[in-house]
Parts: sequence; structure tokens; C-alpha cells
Amino acid sequence: MNKNEIQVGEFVSVSQRAQALDCNIPSDLAILPRNFETAASKSELLHEISTPTVRILWRQANLIESKLESDLESFSQISEHAEDWIGPIIFLSYLALQENPNLANLSIGVIANYISDLFRGISLPEQKIKLDIVCQNKDGSCKMVKYKGNVEGLKELPKIVKKVADVE
Repeated sequence: MNKNEIQVGEFVSVSQRAQALDCNIPSDLAILPRNFETAASKSELLHEISTPTVRILWRQANLIESKLESDLESFSQISEHAEDWIGPIIFLSYLALQENPNLANLSIGVIANYISDLFRGISLPEQKIKLDIVCQNKDGSCKMVKYKGNVEGLKELPKIVKKVADVE
């Protein structure tokens, strides 16, 4: 059995950082680039290679994403070639979690189902999934829940997200 790791830590204010980078300020569910905290400019932002797939899955599940980038621009993508599945950083605003208590379950569940299908029939010694979720609190501050483990462990994330965002 794989050991799943979950860490919770501070994260920059997504609203302030998006504004500083001249990006759209996400209002509910969004995908943040890998280097959102550290990029010197918008042109340096990098999405994970899994970002387009997650966006398609969310659209199919009728989940509305508020994008950082405009419809006329796109951020570069980065891919690490490994046996791991590396997900994009998911942002969940406090307001979105308040208005839709199932948002964390739905957005993470869609990803978990996809990964289950992706790894079905593949025998790997360890299926490692990396998924980071940034939760906004009522005061606008943000915390990151970092997950590394197997697909079964993803089921624990929605309740952790709700607790971290203080929307239980």
C-alpha cells in the first residue's frame, strides 16, 4: 500500500498575485500555473501538461472555471516525463465553496475518476499522483493543500479542503 502525503501550508493571496501579474482575478474554480507564486511576469507562467485535460473534464461535468488568462492568450506548458501524474494547481475561492458545498467533491472527483481510468490495468509499483489545491479563506488569504499519493487517497481531499477553507 502506498503512503499518501498531505501537507498544508500558506500560499500567496491569489487575488493580489493575479492582479500583480496582470491576469484575470479568479472568482471561483480556477487552475493556477505551476510557478504562480514565483514568476516575475505573466509571460513566465507555466501550466502543467495536464491542464487542458482537466479543463475538458470540468467542462464535461458542467463545472465553470474562471481562467487567469484571457481567451486570446495562453500560458506555456511544462511536462515532466515520469510515471507520476502531475495535476495543475487547483484554486477554490471561499465564495464558490460557500455557494456550492459540493464544488470540492465534484472538481476533485472528476480528476480522480479520470486518473482511475488512466491507471486501470497498469501495474506500477507505486502510482504517484501529485495534486495541489489552493483554498481561499473568508479574509482572502490562501492556503495550499499538497497531495502526493495514490488515486484512492484523493477521496480524502475534499473534506480537508473544506476544513482548511473553513467552510464546513
